[in-house]
Amino acid sequence: MKKVVVLSVHSPLGRTGEEIFEEHMLYSLRDWGYEVRVLRLGQVPGAWKSLMAGLVEPLAGRIERILSLLRPEVVIIQEPLLPLFWSGASRTLWRRYRACGILSRLDFSPEGSLLHQEVLARLKVAASTALSGLVCAHPRIVERVEERCGTKCRVELIPPGFDRLHGRMTELDVKRKAFSDTFEILWVGNVVPHKGLDVLLDALFHLSQQGVRGWHCTIVGSLAVDPSYVLRIQEEISAMGLSRRVDLVGRVDDLSLMDHFERAHTVVLMSNRPEMGLVCGEGLGWGVVPVGSSLLGLREWLPDDVGVWLKPSDARGLYEVLSSWIERRSGFLDYSLRAYETASSLPSWRKSMDRLRSFLGVVGRTSQ
Repeated sequence: MKKVVVLSVHSPLGRTGEEIFEEHMLYSLRDWGYEVRVLRLGQVPGAWKSLMAGLVEPLAGRIERILSLLRPEVVIIQEPLLPLFWSGASRTLWRRYRACGILSRLDFSPEGSLLHQEVLARLKVAASTALSGLVCAHPRIVERVEERCGTKCRVELIPPGFDRLHGRMTELDVKRKAFSDTFEILWVGNVVPHKGLDVLLDALFHLSQQGVRGWHCTIVGSLAVDPSYVLRIQEEISAMGLSRRVDLVGRVDDLSLMDHFERAHTVVLMSNRPEMGLVCGEGLGWGVVPVGSSLLGLREWLPDDVGVWLKPSDARGLYEVLSSWIERRSGFLDYSLRAYETASSLPSWRKSMDRLRSFLGVVGRTSQ
């Protein structure tokens, strides 16, 4: 039985797209007969502090001691931990194992930050000295990694699945919902600064100021990750006079999330950092139209006419989109039906995990 160690950044405070990917991956690995050990960053003394401070060498040393006891054939590393590859000590460590990295949120937009350009440069070195394979979540990442790293390590496109929630509406119900009395705006994600909730609140404030009626907003997601930011958001909602129209309901289970999708018309995610935007794709089966920032990787998997994509800070543009849909439901229905029809064509978790299984089989046979 092959032994796999997964280096994880899982947090008990709030779920992310990476954690959902990891859940499916762990289940699949065990189902395929792998012996799986999960090494969570929080289990390594001082790990978060070292990583945030850029002190990779001592962290790599601590992880090396743990891996020497576990003796895995393959090590799988989530993206936030990829700096473990940068140092000389790390390269020595990874030569002893077949290491596979998972990339899901690097910013490869034309205006991508210098940080991400630096990551690309370091990936090139890691690919030639330490990494056996890279799993990438969408095509632009594959393109840029192959462009920079060449054939120094295997690169595989393995998207997340969008069928985690087992349910969807009928087309007739989607049509009926489009003309319901209240236009329901949904926001889903950990309540943290980079998710763009402040941009949504600015747009909602404009709706209120301009006298646009017949709408409500529900904010779903963990309130425990950044309590001080949550307090600020609550104060802003009150100061803007939106308390009767905006509800913070906290973290919910999957059944409750499906209930929210059943009522929602649109889901908004104006993140100012690159991420997949998995939840926006999961709502398509209920005719929920995604409105997101241009940094969401979900765009790569949707036709051009499905969803609306804006600059992360464009509160005015978001207001204009929402007000037009609220006041002209027939126009919104066109968007909703396109979203609904697209849901069945998105990648499934089963197909994605089948690709991962084949990829790990190849990586596991590759000598370093």
